[in-house]
Amino acid sequence: MTRFLHAAGWFFVVLLVLVLAAALAVSKLYVTEALVIVPHPPEVVDVQKDLWLAGDPVPDIYGVPASEKQRLLFVDENRLMRPPEDPSLRLLPVNKDGGHNPIQEKTMWFYARLAAYALGFGSFLSFVGWWLLSRRAARKRI
Repeated sequence: MTRFLHAAGWFFVVLLVLVLAAALAVSKLYVTEALVIVPHPPEVVDVQKDLWLAGDPVPDIYGVPASEKQRLLFVDENRLMRPPEDPSLRLLPVNKDGGHNPIQEKTMWFYARLAAYALGFGSFLSFVGWWLLSRRAARKRI
């Protein structure tokens, strides 16, 4: 039983490191920063383009924007809009009713930390159990 608890403790430690390393790799490789918008119908966009003046907010032409840019995971580059009024902007039209709801980086990190806490706690319990059982076995040998 002590060998099992010792192996389980190290297994949890290895899994903890792998989870955090995977989250870091995903965060570095697959994150796109974009402003999420709820798109207007095409007719409204045409009217908004005609009414737009230089200096007005560009995202309002194409839809209702979120309050700030978000870091999103696994975004298809073809879905991003680069408005001609401001090519530096990256807009992502999102239709939550249609099933398109991008995953935010902070959501991934929430679950990665939750998994890390659980694995750390499992590792701690395994090592404590291993330590207690090995002390008990050592006392029996004396």
